Amino acid sequence: MSKALKNLSRSLGGTPEEINKLFAYMKKDSARGAVASMSSLIEEALASAIKHRLVPLTEKEESNLFENNGPLSTLSSRINMGYALGIYGAKARRDLNLLREIRNAFVHSIRHIEFDTPEVAQLCRTFYCSEAIEGFKSDAPRDQYFQAATRVTMCVALHEYDEVWKRLLMSYPEYSDDPPQTVRYLQSHPSSSEVDSPTP
Repeated sequence: MSKALKNLSRSLGGTPEEINKLFAYMKKDSARGAVASMSSLIEEALASAIKHRLVPLTEKEESNLFENNGPLSTLSSRINMGYALGIYGAKARRDLNLLREIRNAFVHSIRHIEFDTPEVAQLCRTFYCSEAIEGFKSDAPRDQYFQAATRVTMCVALHEYDEVWKRLLMSYPEYSDDPPQTVRYLQSHPSSSEVDSPTP
């Protein structure tokens, strides 16, 4: 694959309109195709969020980490690293792992699987973020999957967007009471400068 095409295929898009078009396309695709596309988007959102928190890397260094057999080349490893870096908390990590399980069922199975296959439908009802979505339990499994996948992906990719779009995304309340471990640590262990600063 050419470098230009590779970069294009991994771009998340910079505007709400682009993201909305991508999700609209996926919602019309076959179940297997939609899950594969959504999983690719999640993987790239995680990679981008992780890179955003690392020291600047050369193209080769990034490749060694995120491609082929690199330590961050799998969805599972990226989910774990995102949590370890404090990008999201345990609830978002749980929903990401649930999306990963559904992806594995669709992509690796030789059987024909749909969203309303009982085992898949059961998982789609158990996303943590469903608690914040009105009418979620009565939605079709396919709609449940996309609602959850959209929200957790936006949570991961907040750094990609401008402040107006970030405020819209943060109106999703499901993960707001679940700060990452690093945030909880900083909240309970103020820096020495904060402790030692004299009261004005």
